[in-house]
Amino acid sequence: MNVETVKKMMRAVTPQHHRWKIELLSRWNEVVGKFDKMVQLEGFSQNCIFIGVTNSCLTKELLMQKELIHQRIANIVGTSQFFEIKIRLSAKKCILNAIKKKKSLVCRKNLEKAANLSSEEERVLAKIKTESLREAMQSFWIRCKKVSLLKK
Repeated sequence: MNVETVKKMMRAVTPQHHRWKIELLSRWNEVVGKFDKMVQLEGFSQNCIFIGVTNSCLTKELLMQKELIHQRIANIVGTSQFFEIKIRLSAKKCILNAIKKKKSLVCRKNLEKAANLSSEEERVLAKIKTESLREAMQSFWIRCKKVSLLKK
């Protein structure tokens, strides 16, 4: 099945008042031009189009081009009556950032656990009579545990 056949099928099953969305989706690269891979159409509400970007710097760039984007959309859709454009960091990007933060938090918790010596390790270190040597060995052992966790 080719693209034109799919478009015809979509138009046939989509109510008239929503067909502009299909047209906009199919011609999205005309709207955003060179930013096609970094900008996505995230959704619609009654009077708003939500555009998601993958980079916060790109948000500022698109905000400066908001009127041009609005005009391009109006040309494709055939009217400018209905919409406001909202540009935001992509939901996908936000989820990835949240995952990274969670991993970082898990890593920090593991490092904190590594800072605690097991009872066996404490027992072995207690056999060292010189306090400064015992503290140095304890510090060295904890540092080794942290480094091995970071390498995982």
